[in-house]
Amino acid sequence: MALALPIIQTIGAIIDKLPAGTRRLKVLSLAHPDLLMSIDQIPGVFPKHDPAKLKPRADSADVRKRHGLPDNIGNLPDTRSLFDAIGCDITIVDVVEAGDVDRIVDLNEPLAAEYREEFDLVLDPGTVEHCFNIGQAIRNAATSVAADGFVLHANPMSMFNHGFYNLNPTLFYDFYSQNGFEIQLIAAMTGPAAARKFVDVPAVKRFRNAPPEARMISVARRTELRDIRWPTQTKYGGKPG
Repeated sequence: MALALPIIQTIGAIIDKLPAGTRRLKVLSLAHPDLLMSIDQIPGVFPKHDPAKLKPRADSADVRKRHGLPDNIGNLPDTRSLFDAIGCDITIVDVVEAGDVDRIVDLNEPLAAEYREEFDLVLDPGTVEHCFNIGQAIRNAATSVAADGFVLHANPMSMFNHGFYNLNPTLFYDFYSQNGFEIQLIAAMTGPAAARKFVDVPAVKRFRNAPPEARMISVARRTELRDIRWPTQTKYGGKPG
């Protein structure tokens, strides 16, 4: 799992909207996310970070190769150290011990009650598409978000056989807008690893010619605490609220 620079920049914008100056923020990541950025890029994205807490990844060369990044990007930041440097305590869960994981969980099943409404930011760096029970996996992400917190998904839209599913914008728009969340961003992300960019896509209207090898990016903010229910697609009468 990995977060490209445009997604990391979006996380920076989310952090600016949260009370980071008054307390440590709580972040939940659904799998360990490699951060596809250079340590030298961090001040431009997170100007208030504590550089003393940053650590480079010892395996930066391997990570660059795995994700198709050029060597001239240099050292990549250790994920946990970056979140620490920006005032966040990150909890990383996965179904297997892949990378730096705090706890083994199966997102096909409901999460334990201790996760409920607990986190300021929930990150899905490309995980729910690998869960066969994908509705429950997305519900787990949503129920873990605290009041006024955020959830960010980065999942395949046109990446065939990457996971069980490719996901449409209407999935995230309908699910979150009908469950007490305000949609902050719906976009596709495409391009080579070192130059990925967001591309506008309709939230609910049908469209053709999706960008190749694109990811679906969604950000929503929880404005009302309520029980999460299954949505009705906008096409068939589903409405926000």
